[in-house]
Amino acid sequence: MGNPKAFLTIPRKEAGYRPIHDRILDFSEVEQTLNSNDRRQQASRCMDCGVPFCHWACPLGNKAPEWNDALYKGDWEQAYRLLNSTNDFPEFTGRICPALCEKACVLNLMDHEPTTNREDECAIVEHAFSEDYVHVEIPERNGKTVAVIGAGPAGLVAANQLNHKELTSSSLENSMPARECRWSVALRYSKLQAQQEHHRPPSPSSRRRRHRVQIQSAD
Repeated sequence: MGNPKAFLTIPRKEAGYRPIHDRILDFSEVEQTLNSNDRRQQASRCMDCGVPFCHWACPLGNKAPEWNDALYKGDWEQAYRLLNSTNDFPEFTGRICPALCEKACVLNLMDHEPTTNREDECAIVEHAFSEDYVHVEIPERNGKTVAVIGAGPAGLVAANQLNHKELTSSSLENSMPARECRWSVALRYSKLQAQQEHHRPPSPSSRRRRHRVQIQSAD
């Protein structure tokens, strides 16, 4: 715990939303972002409670006190590793999670100013992408393929977990609008995979189809 008194001296600060008249003109982020210094100060507000209610309240069991501490200390890579150890796609939850961890935060119970866990989470993963901390894991395959119906967040997480177990997973999506809005996720990781494969020495198994998540149409 880098700053044990930060929650007494630093108030909660949210990034807030972009102006509506700007948001209606593009498809960019709805929320704004804090600069790195402000984000680290917000992470320092975490009290590192002896009994972390945030960890208990999170359905994923995210270790918020640990990655908030790493973020405060400026170790963005360690913060990402800790976050990714329990969360397959923090770029999802950092944007749309209802943040039950913040509801259970002791600071919320005291003065209704919980640690900005959700925004910290999003900042960590976006920094990880920009600094090339995110790598597509491509294990040796065992020859078995599993189909996952639905390419939403839950479906992609299921496919990713199957990938870790050396299975080839195919996510099937029937809805055209849903499929289109999720291509950006697949494209982001496909680019990472292509970069890694470009620098990977050839191997006997390189002819196999290797994808973190294969999204196919079920039309």
